[in-house]
Amino acid sequence: MKRNIYDHFRCFFPVEEEEKLVKKLVNKWHKDKKHIHIYHEEPPTKPLYPICVSIGVIAGDWPGFGEAVLGTIHEKGWNLNHISGLSQEVEGSQLGIIIAVIKIENEVELKKFLLDKKVIIENIRRTSIGSLAKRLLLTIESKRLEVYSEVVDIIEKNAKKKYLKELLGPEGETFKFFASRSKAYISERSPKDLAMQIINNYKIQQDVLDSKGEIQIYVKNIKTTKEHLTGISVGVFEKDMLLKGIINSISFVLPNMKISYIKEFTNPDGILIARIEICDKVGHSYPPSSQMRIKNVLKRLHRKARSGSGRVLLETKSGFEHYLRAIIPHLVTEFKNCRIPQVFFSVMDSSEFFLVFKIIVVSGRKDKVKKVTRILEGFDRVDGLSLLSTHPPKIYGNVVVNIFDVRGDLDKYESTMELYDETKGIIKQAIGNFRDFDEGLRKTDTLKLQSVLESLPEVPEKKVKLIYYNLEDFWRLSTSTSDITKVIEITHNINIKHKRNEILADYIELTGGTAIVIATPKNKSLVGKLLNLCKNCEITLSNIENPTTCILLVYVSYKGRPLSEQRLSKILQEITS
Repeated sequence: MKRNIYDHFRCFFPVEEEEKLVKKLVNKWHKDKKHIHIYHEEPPTKPLYPICVSIGVIAGDWPGFGEAVLGTIHEKGWNLNHISGLSQEVEGSQLGIIIAVIKIENEVELKKFLLDKKVIIENIRRTSIGSLAKRLLLTIESKRLEVYSEVVDIIEKNAKKKYLKELLGPEGETFKFFASRSKAYISERSPKDLAMQIINNYKIQQDVLDSKGEIQIYVKNIKTTKEHLTGISVGVFEKDMLLKGIINSISFVLPNMKISYIKEFTNPDGILIARIEICDKVGHSYPPSSQMRIKNVLKRLHRKARSGSGRVLLETKSGFEHYLRAIIPHLVTEFKNCRIPQVFFSVMDSSEFFLVFKIIVVSGRKDKVKKVTRILEGFDRVDGLSLLSTHPPKIYGNVVVNIFDVRGDLDKYESTMELYDETKGIIKQAIGNFRDFDEGLRKTDTLKLQSVLESLPEVPEKKVKLIYYNLEDFWRLSTSTSDITKVIEITHNINIKHKRNEILADYIELTGGTAIVIATPKNKSLVGKLLNLCKNCEITLSNIENPTTCILLVYVSYKGRPLSEQRLSKILQEITS
């Protein structure tokens, strides 16, 4: 007769073995009747795989005892082949017994278990001690789980099917949302409001990517158990805007607002998601007219950031040379590795009426003239797109690089996403399927920032980000993490030392050049003097403006080398005099 599943399991871990283990645990408990006891079988010295390793635990029972024990085993990455649980009153004490069996398939798994065993046993010992606090925690988490289940149901009904995996998966948006919000936040808001916030958070991230960095803003009034609030969700590339700028802009148009809640996170693509919940001075949410003012001021701030207003971006080389140095080598290498055409979009200028962007197309040399002609004809056919200029193609062996400057009239499109989709369609018709290289650069930029943050634990994270994202984009991309870290550190130190009406300067030697950092009063411009002092040099400048101070970040080199000590001394003396 064919054995059933239960018999098959029991052949691997017989009932007799389980009974023997239970008796050993009970005997251990009888000796003191107070402490937790753990017993585990040692694996055989010459095992015939597969083998089972059993762990037994006896302790005073409490709600969640079993989950606590099993969770410590799962936490180390082990699946359980068999689980048994008993709860029994013995001599006036309610005892819980848990038996867990792990199946070891080979020598590699056995070695891992022997390494993990001590930690597992110690963690079981800690988590199995019941307490009022743990029971309260489980009660709280039980309520949280109820809300979580309701939110999942609402998301399944309201979100697009293509989003559900990212929203509801084991590491999806819903899980991360609940893991990072307090019990009070979850319990005070309706499941529907929570669900829509999660959906919008995910959609915001996708829309920022699809629109090539256009700011995304959702504003909606919500009612909590305590108050009426206006909830604002903002998505934008962190390099363009930081949380402080978002809050300052909102407070500019709503000067009497009260902030009830703030939350921010940055995803691997470098997109900042900010959630701000506010009310007016008497505790009311804001009407549609005020909500529109919020959206308009944030859009204006973003346009200003993307157009470079407030930054100084100067170099003696042309902008095209910057692309040659910073972007194109990456594109060419990627094309050679995968033989898939690479396309890079970069916004050069923007306003509420138009968008000017540079397009770099890297493909094979075969039919290169036909491909370019098709792209040019495609732009010519579309009413809302204008070709401003083209650059002569650059040839790298069997690879050709074409660069186009294109203007899109925003009044012809519902959104910038629609503009980009049409542009991509033209390029796809000309060269076939391609890879949008911008995504890879964003991830590289985000990883580089993370390395810088880890290297500067003593500098506040927000200060690091402020300086990092004010560095000229192409210089930041093509410069090593080590050099960027040095620049941020010296800039932070200058900012701390600077007094209101003085001019303070310092420098540090980097790979292939020198970084000069100058702090000045806000109304004092030194750019003209600096350019005269650095004649015949390659210069990249950026600046950071504080309420009373302007900090110039200058990267300067002469024939690809750092400046001499003599020339640096003269520059600093002239600047600070």
